Order: sequence, then structure tokens, then C-alpha cells
Amino acid sequence: AGADAVNSPAVVVVGMGAVTPIGIGLPEFDSGLRAGVCGVGPISSFDASGYRSSVAAEIRGRPASVHGPGTGIVQGAAYGRAAAFALAALAEALHGAGLHRSDLSNFRTGLCLGGSTAGTPEAEVELLDREADQDYWQVATPRRFLGTPVGTTADVLARAAGLR
Repeated sequence: AGADAVNSPAVVVVGMGAVTPIGIGLPEFDSGLRAGVCGVGPISSFDASGYRSSVAAEIRGRPASVHGPGTGIVQGAAYGRAAAFALAALAEALHGAGLHRSDLSNFRTGLCLGGSTAGTPEAEVELLDREADQDYWQVATPRRFLGTPVGTTADVLARAAGLR
């Protein structure tokens, strides 16, 4: 930190959301942290017996509903797991900040999201749900495929939050 750091604009965190292997939602996550809960365990979302490891820090289930009432964020049934979890965290963060999605559509609000495996489980289902002689593209229509590609999570969040 030097003179440049002093003159840099401040970053303020006004809301947080948590979707983790030890809890979905900040209260559950906080409780899990304080109790020393370990989020690592046997993989349950697919048969991992053929892999070198069958344990992971896996988020169990799906958010039943978006955490953060009154934010204008709606959970879509067609979204993949990654997007559903991200929406729950976004809604909780907006709720904690006292914001509504309409507060974000001002051309000054941006979205930065890092990730690399969103849509993978959904794409694998499409690949496995075909006959041996069927081409992948005969089974996975563009509409089905485009619903869960790797970049979808950022697109879903931007649309849900009304970001431009």
C-alpha cells in the first residue's frame, strides 16, 4: 500500500450471500463455521465409485426458495444447479443490503463472476441420455444446450438483477 492505495476509491460490501457445503444462507453457514462442521463427505450427486476419490465438498440439494424476500429476484425452475445456487446467494446479498433488483439497473452496476463448471452436470445428462448410435446434437437441441453452458450463471444473474 502506498500513496496510490490511499487515493483509490473505496470498496464497500453492503450485502452477502452464502451457498456452501456447510450451509445455504448466511445464518446456516455461520452456524456451521462456529460449530466446526466439515463440508467434505461422500459424493451423493452421482456415482463416484469409478473415480480415484469419492469425497468432495459438495453442496447438498438445491435451494428450496430464494433467500432474500422482497428483492425481486426470482428462482427459475429451468436453471442448472450452479445458476440456482448463485441466484440464492444474490438474493440473500441484496436482501442483506436492503436493495431491490430495480436499484441495480442504472448502467453503473456491474457483475463479476468466476467459475468454470456451471452446466457440467446438465450437459453430462444430455450426453448420457442418448442411444449409442445417436449423435449428441440429435438429443441435445440448441435450446436445451444453451440453457446450461458454462457462461450461463453470469447471464442468469445479470438478467435476474436487471443489469445492462
